Amino acid sequence: MAAATVRRSPYKDFLQPALQRRFATASLFVLAIAYAQALLLANWSSLLWSWFPLGPTGIRAVFFFFCAISIIILRIAQYHPGLRTSDSGVHTLFAYAPKFQTLETLFTYVTSAYFFSQIYLWSLPEDTGLSWITYYTVDRARLNEKPIFLTTHLVLLGV
Repeated sequence: MAAATVRRSPYKDFLQPALQRRFATASLFVLAIAYAQALLLANWSSLLWSWFPLGPTGIRAVFFFFCAISIIILRIAQYHPGLRTSDSGVHTLFAYAPKFQTLETLFTYVTSAYFFSQIYLWSLPEDTGLSWITYYTVDRARLNEKPIFLTTHLVLLGV
């Protein structure tokens, strides 16, 4: 007697390729936005390296892409259809705060914001005043508070 063949659910034949296509389209759209953002931050002193994808602009775009795609992957991994309402905000806090998904979400958003701030600070020119160390006199180095404030602000926005 032949073994019974197990048939996949019929919705998987069209749903999985459709979702993969949507993810690929969203990823390409995010990559295009990251490249446009990297172009805005590019140093236009050299006409070739300012837009060339294998230069600093392309590297910056890939880093921006990883910051955004990590959040998209998190949203897909924690997808929950339907309404999630409760009677009060306190009930929602006690119901969802101790879960691992909440910690994972906080970690992803905070690390994405931190890496975005470091890439942004790395790509700015020196005359913006956002370098980590400033020199007011010849031998006196001083820690600049502006990049610390920017990084802290973006990380707190991630929370």
